[in-house]
Amino acid sequence: MSVTLRTWFREPLLHFLAAGAAIFLLYRLVGGGEEGPREIVVSEAQIESLADGFARTWMRPPTAAEIRGLVDDYIREEVYYREAMTLGLDRDDTVIRRRLRQKMEFVSDDVPDTAVALAGGTSQDANTRRVPVFRQIGGKRQAAAFDLTSIRRGEMEDPRVYAGDIVVVDGSSVKAATKPILNSMPLLSIFRPF
Repeated sequence: MSVTLRTWFREPLLHFLAAGAAIFLLYRLVGGGEEGPREIVVSEAQIESLADGFARTWMRPPTAAEIRGLVDDYIREEVYYREAMTLGLDRDDTVIRRRLRQKMEFVSDDVPDTAVALAGGTSQDANTRRVPVFRQIGGKRQAAAFDLTSIRRGEMEDPRVYAGDIVVVDGSSVKAATKPILNSMPLLSIFRPF
């Protein structure tokens, strides 16, 4: 039996397997290969947030089946997000960089006009004195005009933007199309049918 044991200890395959196991254990002990959480937890607060977003968009509370669909979609999104981050798909991506910049502008105190920041900012020839926001209220399209210059100065409250709202910062190309609507709209920041 001792001859067989000595033969096994001289076997290169055994040396290779032992070295591989030692490297694997060392890698695990040092902290390499740590994975993020494998479990996705959807809290009551997140479900409420999903339901609130649905209600703001569709102007009615979601049904139980729609809530299940929202939660399923949230889980699917989280799985894709984690896999994309693991694969490094966020690195060197211009679209992601721009979106992060928009989000920073949105939360930054230097850019109080959140509606325009969400719409992508203003151009050089933008008319910031009359910025219309269009939205569906009770099944009817409504509009309100805001003075962006006054908002930036803190003289007027920053409008709240909801999913589905359309923000128009008119410039030379849009001016001709929206001028009749803008001129008929009082600058009171109140949504009215048009």
